[in-house]
Amino acid sequence: MRHQKHRGGTIAYLLRLRDGDYAIDQLRELSTDPRRPDLAETEMLLAQRADPLTDMAIASYGFHPPAVRAVFDRALAPQHRVAVLSNPYVRATGWGGTVMDLDQAADLLAEADPFQIDGLFSNPRFTPEGLADVLARRGPAAKVPDKAWPGIFQALSENQAIGELFDTRRFYASGALRAQMHEYLFDLLQTLPPDAETAEALAEFLCVWNDTRSPATTYSGIDIGPLLIHWHPHANCDASGSPYYRIILLLTILCYPCESLDDLPPFPAIRAAVFACREVFDIDELKSLQSTDPSAFFAGMPFNRCLYETPLLGSEFMSLASGRDESALAIYLQRQFFFDCLWKMDRPLVARDIERLRAAVVAAARPAAVVSEEALAKSMMDNALAGRDLNRKSSSASTWRFVAIIAGFIILILLLLDTLEVAHLR
Repeated sequence: MRHQKHRGGTIAYLLRLRDGDYAIDQLRELSTDPRRPDLAETEMLLAQRADPLTDMAIASYGFHPPAVRAVFDRALAPQHRVAVLSNPYVRATGWGGTVMDLDQAADLLAEADPFQIDGLFSNPRFTPEGLADVLARRGPAAKVPDKAWPGIFQALSENQAIGELFDTRRFYASGALRAQMHEYLFDLLQTLPPDAETAEALAEFLCVWNDTRSPATTYSGIDIGPLLIHWHPHANCDASGSPYYRIILLLTILCYPCESLDDLPPFPAIRAAVFACREVFDIDELKSLQSTDPSAFFAGMPFNRCLYETPLLGSEFMSLASGRDESALAIYLQRQFFFDCLWKMDRPLVARDIERLRAAVVAAARPAAVVSEEALAKSMMDNALAGRDLNRKSSSASTWRFVAIIAGFIILILLLLDTLEVAHLR
């Protein structure tokens, strides 16, 4: 503790003495250090300098909310505000977990500066309360212009906490709000104009959201039929390379199996979603699926998690797609790289746990066989007898092992006595 206090005093002294370049390097290094000392007073003194480089250090790596807010309010350059909005270390209590008050947030969202929008919505500290306001277009977000949504969706796709923001398991303190987040989003999507720029960013966002959500997260009670029709503005949407195709595909995957596919529009992307949600257990089943509807198979299977959880299935899919559908192969390889980065070194453990979970789900889904009382009693008796026989064999083996050890000790003692007697006679 004394060493830690001495270290903090040395760092604080040097920060006050040196220039902005040193402050940037030192605060960046300390930002990920679990032993980072409390530098609140030092950060306030640095913020009082009103120096561009020092302000950038506080904006990017500052932990003390009043110091970071002082830099945001002063904003010697636009980059300072962007850096503050992107700062993932400051634990602020303003709107959306930022240092902004409601009026500042309203002005920022109404202005829709692309750099500030990117910094705000890609920050993993952005709170679900703030996101709910934006998606519901209420409070400070009541005047968000339509031109801002491509940037918002693109920034959200880069937010590392996006899966948690839409978590419906009631796992977090704000679980009730997160459980309604998808409803706010779907209501919003029904009102947005389906232009090409928005569709491209939305497709990217939906893909990342689907990949990073918890397997236990579900989105039910949503009538997505009208929403799918809204995002199918023309016939070109049926091309698998179209962002509209991916939007319809991913929305169906996200809500599957809560929606009855028979009630949905007969779009090719919905047929592909069936393959994306299908449980595949072996290579033969994968080949048979490919023969039923090749176009929907190659469009939907790259989004099927079974390919990434079972390497043999992934290798077989690459063989099937090679020479037949290069775009499906490219999507698969891109997503394989994503899952490799996501799982990292824990992939064997994750794969093991997923296999156990899948086995449990399959076992629970199978219809239970009708068992008579006599058969059940006989099965219980057989298990009891088998356990008793196993215990007897184990007990018998343990007894013989003990006898052999005692006999070995006796023989060893006799040999030692005989050796001593012979030595004595000599």
